[in-house]
Amino acid sequence: MRYLLLALALLLSISVPAAQHLAQLQSGDIVITGGRLFDGVHDSLVPNTGIVVRNGALLEVGASLSGRDLSAARVVRLAEGETVLPGFFDLHAHYAIDLFGEERVDEYTINPIVFLANGVTSTFPGGEVDPEGMMAARRRIERGEQAGPRILSSGPYFGTARPGWRNADWTPDKIRAEVDTWAAKGARGFKAKGIHRDHLPVLIERAHRYGLTVTAHLDSGSGTSVNPRDAILMGIDRIEHFMGGDAILSTRGAYASLEGLDVASADVDKIIKLYLDRNVFYDATVTAYGYWYDPKDMRVFKTWMDEQSFLTPHAREVANARLPRKPNEQFKRIY
Repeated sequence: MRYLLLALALLLSISVPAAQHLAQLQSGDIVITGGRLFDGVHDSLVPNTGIVVRNGALLEVGASLSGRDLSAARVVRLAEGETVLPGFFDLHAHYAIDLFGEERVDEYTINPIVFLANGVTSTFPGGEVDPEGMMAARRRIERGEQAGPRILSSGPYFGTARPGWRNADWTPDKIRAEVDTWAAKGARGFKAKGIHRDHLPVLIERAHRYGLTVTAHLDSGSGTSVNPRDAILMGIDRIEHFMGGDAILSTRGAYASLEGLDVASADVDKIIKLYLDRNVFYDATVTAYGYWYDPKDMRVFKTWMDEQSFLTPHAREVANARLPRKPNEQFKRIY
């Protein structure tokens, strides 16, 4: 089955006023007709009667094209087996790469194009190495100066994942001031990773003052780390990677606990109930464990796009010289 993904397709589920159905089509408009439509709200496919795109935005969805003059528009006719999907959200969309041996750096020129090529039209970076550069890229995309998905800025990491972060340097007042700064700059949420258990409630409280959410890559609760269970009780909005709870032992790291996790245990049922009771979201990122070794699980990992085609010849040469990635046997066991 072939799929067509539309940028800005977050609007696919809107109902278009009847008056707009009569709008005269203009030169440069794109009309997509035929095939089927999945709008991301309902759980069924419906015939695609017509989609009108003008200047890169969706003007009509479910349009009635009968009797209308289509001669000025470019008409794309889909086959019966083709399906129109809304654009995808990538909720853990790191832009950071380590291609040239300089450690992780945010790359916001090619990555935005690669996201779009894979049908992703909105991204939450989940922690930014270069938040100023990412914010500038976001503004360029918003102004139409650069191709890319929406970037819902997460600002800098809160915790040891931020280069140069030392827990001893960060007082509660300094954390509050940092939240104030990035809220004013337009951050849409914050990401903690490697955060001290005394710092996390301060971050959560201050972010919530601005109506912003906090998510975190946490651990087992060993040392000064935070078990996701405790973060939920602090009021966090979302958890990445580790569900936490008593199934993740504080006597060892979270990855080690995941290797032998019994997903049918009472402890897992208990932590799931806590998420539901507190309305906290869980982003399992299960595939992250699967791409660290070969052969990959082809039920999950299927190539949509030749991503290297977007690189310069030199960048392709560098990338291929560093492949294949060294397998991570622990991640293979977790997967």
